[in-house]
Amino acid sequence: KQVFNRLEQNQYTLSPSLLLYISKAKNYVFEHYQENVSVNDIAKHLKLSEGYLQNIFRSATGMSLISFLNHYRIEIAKELIIHKSLTLQETAKQIGIADPSYMSRLFRKITGITYSQFFSQYANRIFYKKI
Repeated sequence: KQVFNRLEQNQYTLSPSLLLYISKAKNYVFEHYQENVSVNDIAKHLKLSEGYLQNIFRSATGMSLISFLNHYRIEIAKELIIHKSLTLQETAKQIGIADPSYMSRLFRKITGITYSQFFSQYANRIFYKKI
């Protein structure tokens, strides 16, 4: 949400070509988050240098492209927990993170709570909805 608010504010100060690059970078993340994606992959796809892409993305959104990717992955992870009650390992695999330990640390860093705490909160809600 923070990224979209910042982009909305910057849409009048950034050139249309920069906004297009930002939009294409975000779309690449949305389409490839399940893969082992790097900034270099996205830059190559957009035919930009990695440094330039990182600079324009950060200036437009206030966060790095990798941070955006990680936040998006965690949002997807939360949806998987809520709707499918997947384990940490299953969720990590679904969002393109090979190491469940890293996924656990990333989840806590971004949400402020552990994976199991979030799972417990929503597992109870799913259970009660079924009754």
